[in-house]
Amino acid sequence: MLTLTAITRVGCMAHARRKFDEALKNEQKTALYAMTLMQRLYRLEHWMKVYGITAEGKTALRQRKAAPMLTPLFEWLESEVQRHTPTSAIYQALQYSLRLREELSRYTQDGVLHSDNNLVENKIRPVVIGRKNYLFMGSHEPRQRTAMLYSFFVSCTAHGIDPEEWLEDALSRINDLKTSELNNLLPHRWSKACPQQH
Repeated sequence: MLTLTAITRVGCMAHARRKFDEALKNEQKTALYAMTLMQRLYRLEHWMKVYGITAEGKTALRQRKAAPMLTPLFEWLESEVQRHTPTSAIYQALQYSLRLREELSRYTQDGVLHSDNNLVENKIRPVVIGRKNYLFMGSHEPRQRTAMLYSFFVSCTAHGIDPEEWLEDALSRINDLKTSELNNLLPHRWSKACPQQH
């Protein structure tokens, strides 16, 4: 399994698929074939969700089933991209997936990871809807702090934590912790009683 203490860059299969969807009207056969291959990967994810497969189980199933599906997908993308002109929508779709091959495959290494970031996009939609308001925040620093707080609060929600309770507790403890212990205050590891257990 991957160690998630550092940032792990994971590609979004939904974005890759969307590129092919956009190319449908110009190159239907190629776009549909790519989308069909990707849909097989999504069927596996759906099945694991329906049956409540654990993260460990997802890792094993992805290694056994998804990873072998990705190999021929990328081999096909490599051969197919040579058939199209660089200005075409289908070429852009093929290149997008090829450029992110490693990132798009990374979710198969750890069941905690997701094949796309749809969950995150749904959570940050209120931010996107109101982003015009954030143009008037002044300098870069307050914008960066706001983005960090949004990330923390969405992480709290994703882990079933009351963001207000987490923030109050984290702020009350932060000065008493060593730098090496600060990770224990991150929402995915935090517990009011005993943060190091998460």
